[in-house]
Amino acid sequence: MNVKLAGRPVDPSVLSAVERHAERCFAPALAREFDRHAAVLGLRDCESQTAYLARHIEVLRTRLAVSTGDFRVRRRRGLCGAIAAGVKWALWRLSRHQHDHVAFEQNIVNSQLACEIELFTALYRKELTDLRARVTALEERARGSAHEQPL
Repeated sequence: MNVKLAGRPVDPSVLSAVERHAERCFAPALAREFDRHAAVLGLRDCESQTAYLARHIEVLRTRLAVSTGDFRVRRRRGLCGAIAAGVKWALWRLSRHQHDHVAFEQNIVNSQLACEIELFTALYRKELTDLRARVTALEERARGSAHEQPL
């Protein structure tokens, strides 16, 4: 691979050092993000609309929760960066209780919405099955009455 920085080729040893640093710094965060989005990628493999809807409801079920976990507070270099990071950390600790309360309420709402979607999907499927049975019965009755009429 040829990588250029400011129009000049980058030395492979520098490139490998940057790759190692990136793996060390960002791999856990990227792995968590990939895990969150990996289930959605399965939607593209569905062969029918019914399979897609079933898979979509399954993905919705697994992704309906709001995360309340800690996150890394980024800081800039120097004393100002350290002070700003400390202030951000302290503010996060102060607002953590309220954040968790709001996230808990949101998770309840999300769960209820997912259950409602599943319920309505089941109801629509039942209604569609009933309507298909009625149409089939009407078609059979129409065919039967057409055969019985004299010409």
